[in-house]
This record gives sequence, structure tokens and C-alpha cells, in this order.
Amino acid sequence: MRYKVGWFMSLMGMLCMNHVMNHAQEISTKYVVGKNCHMAKDMRRAHITEQAHMAREQLHPQIKQGLHDVILHTCVQEDLQKRKRDLDSIKLTWQELEDQLKGQPDPSFLLIGFGSLVHKDFSYQPNVNVPGVVFGVKRIYNLKHPNPASTIMGLPAHGYEQEELRLNTILTNNQHDMANGLLLKFKVGTDEYEHLKERERKYVLVPTKVVLYESLLKREALCIDAYILSGDVGVEGLGLEPHVIYNSIVMDGMKDIQMQGSPGFVPLFLDTTYLSDGQTTIRQWIKMKSQTE
Repeated sequence: MRYKVGWFMSLMGMLCMNHVMNHAQEISTKYVVGKNCHMAKDMRRAHITEQAHMAREQLHPQIKQGLHDVILHTCVQEDLQKRKRDLDSIKLTWQELEDQLKGQPDPSFLLIGFGSLVHKDFSYQPNVNVPGVVFGVKRIYNLKHPNPASTIMGLPAHGYEQEELRLNTILTNNQHDMANGLLLKFKVGTDEYEHLKERERKYVLVPTKVVLYESLLKREALCIDAYILSGDVGVEGLGLEPHVIYNSIVMDGMKDIQMQGSPGFVPLFLDTTYLSDGQTTIRQWIKMKSQTE
């Protein structure tokens, strides 16, 4: 699909060149709209069509069984109980995380990216690929970007202004809620960390156990300590929908992970990601959008 939108994005790039973020030149033109520029309707339609094609894949029954088995593992159940018991005290702001790691020989931490951070062009760590799953969280499109016009993804297409939401997680402690993603390592004080903190400033960090996806496929549970980002945004996203290019970035990142040896990663995302109503899956939303185009 890149070649279908490439000509349009070249034109948009010329029109908006002075407003595109510095690192946009390193990112596929498939995603670049530019500051103060609206996504074109043709571009939006191309993204919806590609997402609908990817959404045809269903989650294999063996992977469903592996997820069911892992839920019962001790490390998963203990993590759910800890969050249920101590959630308010274990949440960290970015400053609290820095204070906690201050003075450590290696002030690094693991973070599981569940949205655009799974894409190599948006993770700051293109060579990292450690897929995992977190249980007891619901991935949901309910977060508004504070300044969408400043991002390379730009504003939604005219007539589709309600399509502006990014991903968030809410902590449900329901063992059947889960989010798959990519484990990333950051070090406090580095440029990568500072970029991450600025970009994700609306979130707090919650310690969690991440089940490595490779072990899940073997119906086992190898758990790693990490953090997941979560934002308490209340009713911010009600009545709004996902940003189409943002969703393409996430799905393309999931597809790359799947192609590198994690079967079922895309359909797992499709079935465990919800609109702001907390009920409609992103798979259902894509189907609905593709049928009305």
C-alpha cells in the first residue's frame, strides 16, 4: 500500500515541509502528513483499506489456549493481586521514577510499548524486538493528543474530525483483559529517555509483570518485571474515534513483530483493543469503517 499513497505524500511533504517534525525524513512517507495539515480523504481511505485487509486474520485456537493457560500461572495471578491491593501506592510519575533510580549503577528500566512504540520508527530502539503480553489491563482508544497539529500524523481528514484518539491502557485487574506489545529498555538521563518522557507526559508508570510471548506460545509463562503506561483521562475520548494513521502505525508495528516470529500478534491486537466505549473492538471498528467507505 505504500506505493498507493506515496505520490500524495510527496505532494503533502512539499506543501507542509517547513512544519514537519525533524525526524519525519527517517519515517515512511506513508505516515507523514505534517504540522497544521489535514489528512486527505484519499489517504485516509487507503489506510482503512489496508487495515481491513490485515483484519481478516483470526487468532489461532492454539494461541487462545496458550493465553488461557498462562492466565492461571502464579506470576500473573500474583501481579493481578498486587495491583488490586496496592495500585495507588505503586503508580509512579516520571519524576518519581527518576528519584527511584537515582544513584543506581544502571538507571535503566523496561517499558512495554502497546501503541505506536511497537513500531521501529517510533520506539527510539529499532533493533529491539522482545514481544510480550500484560494481563489485567484494557487497551483503549480514549486519549487525545494535546497538540495533534504538531505531529507528523497531522490532523484528521476534513469531515472526519472525530478521528483523533490515541491508545491508552486502563487497569481493570480482570485476568481476561490483556494487551500485547514490545519490551523496550530506556536509561534515565539519555536523549531517548527525555524524548520518551516528553512524548508520554500524560501517562503514569505502573509496574507490571510481562509474559514473554515466546513462552506463551509454548503455553508457559516466563515473566519479566517492567512498567506499562496508563493515563487517567476520564471521559476525554467519549464520542471520538481512533486517528486512522496512528492506528496504521500500530498495526504495521504489530505486523512486523508477527513476521519476525510471533504468530498471531496482529489478531491479538485486533481482539484486545477497544474504542472509548470499552466494548467495541478495533477489529469491529475497522470492519464498520471499511463497509461505509
